[in-house]
Amino acid sequence: MKLPPNDVKTIVLGEGEDLVTPAVKRDGGAAIYTLNYEVAVDGGYRRVEGYERLDGQTAPSAGGTRGDILAVPGSGGILGVAVYDGDVYAFRDNAGGTAVDLYKATASGWSQVTLSNAITAGARIDHLAYNFTGAVSGKRLYWANGNDRCIEFDGTTDTQLTGTGAPTAPQHLAAAGNRLVLSSAGGQVDLSPVGTPTSSDWTVTGGSINMGDEVTAMIPHVAGALTVLCAERINILNEVAGSLSNASMQEHTSHTGAREWTSQRFTDVLFLDTFGVSSLSATQAYGDFEMNSLSRRVKPLVDYWRPSAAASVVSRRKNQYRLYFPDSDNGVTDVLTGTRVGDSMRWARGKLGFVLTCVTSAEIDGEERLFAGSTSGMVYELDVGSDFDGEEILAILRLPFNHLGTPSALKRFRRIWADVSTPAQFDASLSVEINYADPDTPPSVRMTDELLGGGGMWSVDRWSEFAWSARQLGELEAQLAGSGMNVGIILSSRGDDVPVHTWQSVRIKYTTRAIDR
Repeated sequence: MKLPPNDVKTIVLGEGEDLVTPAVKRDGGAAIYTLNYEVAVDGGYRRVEGYERLDGQTAPSAGGTRGDILAVPGSGGILGVAVYDGDVYAFRDNAGGTAVDLYKATASGWSQVTLSNAITAGARIDHLAYNFTGAVSGKRLYWANGNDRCIEFDGTTDTQLTGTGAPTAPQHLAAAGNRLVLSSAGGQVDLSPVGTPTSSDWTVTGGSINMGDEVTAMIPHVAGALTVLCAERINILNEVAGSLSNASMQEHTSHTGAREWTSQRFTDVLFLDTFGVSSLSATQAYGDFEMNSLSRRVKPLVDYWRPSAAASVVSRRKNQYRLYFPDSDNGVTDVLTGTRVGDSMRWARGKLGFVLTCVTSAEIDGEERLFAGSTSGMVYELDVGSDFDGEEILAILRLPFNHLGTPSALKRFRRIWADVSTPAQFDASLSVEINYADPDTPPSVRMTDELLGGGGMWSVDRWSEFAWSARQLGELEAQLAGSGMNVGIILSSRGDDVPVHTWQSVRIKYTTRAIDR
């Protein structure tokens, strides 16, 4: 009797989490659970980089002593982290909680900056570094907190913007049309005169418009226009650099708004709204419908986390938009990361080992860097190192149960290969389950093995950056035992020295037996 032939199914990874598509239709390259993996823009699932504490002293990843790096002095959480002129600054309430102090990260740790204007305690601080003058040395740092007047800071001197018509307690700020734009409670938006935020009279060539709703963010875009995102509507201010009047305001939508601290410019304007993550172009083209959400495939997760959304950031280096959801009860922060691949957003989740209060990105010496504040008063740099501030990183990738193209056929599973790109060897774990993890069907295999990678190309790669005689792609291989209609795969790693690696594909060898009756 002729035996049925063996088949090999190749599954290319990197579609991101998919929690809504019916199991029988779900793409094999998607995931049903990720932890500390992110979608790589070039394909596959990439283990996240680590983070480490920061105060200006030598970083742990560069040989510094972790215990010597301390929290910002004071009480409560970090209210804002800003980068100005290549230096990192942090805002935190003083020890008595009576006012906010400003500290600068220096080679000897946090150094307090003496301010001439008091900052009211307790309020989160929005900030902006911008050059309105056109001079090489004209960039200044501006901040607002909803309680005090906006401040202009040149690294030494802080100046309140007290011109006639300037708002007394702005909450958010932006730069558009070479004007400083400030929003205040009640939906008021004020614009400074062109190029002169410190003008003694904002009413001469500046102006004021009411948005009709509380402003949550303002994001500039081309041709001098400004997107003003509110709690339940979005408006566009046109011709910000020219004469300003109510006629220049255009209603973009009156039914969709943006949650505060979630709006970012990422090719388009992205924000978290009632239906999930949306974009300015999607609401313009299709209206205010759930189907327009960029995060539909992870809707159950977004619905659950939405109430705790507290911050967002864009990593242009990784083509990512990230949302942060602090969980103070458990002392962690959940992270939802969307990677733009072509025209789609692909999602994965992570978890930070601290409660995040704010986050910012900046370019320092031509390099993108990300910084986050915490409830403990510690400031962390994100996307550095191979550990979470000295603690191990647990990373899990669970793929959907795959019927290999024949959902009703019984199959004998024989072998599996998982391909990974890695710069160095590490221990990885593999678990294979059958028939939707039926408790009556034992797992086909559970194993941990060492993966060796880091091979390079002669005369192409740098001599010191690849392993001599190592293969260019690591491979985790296991013999399978068991029969069923579908197979589920879990890949994971755990450690404080595991290199950043990317799972690229999985291959499964199997034999089709018969149609299940």
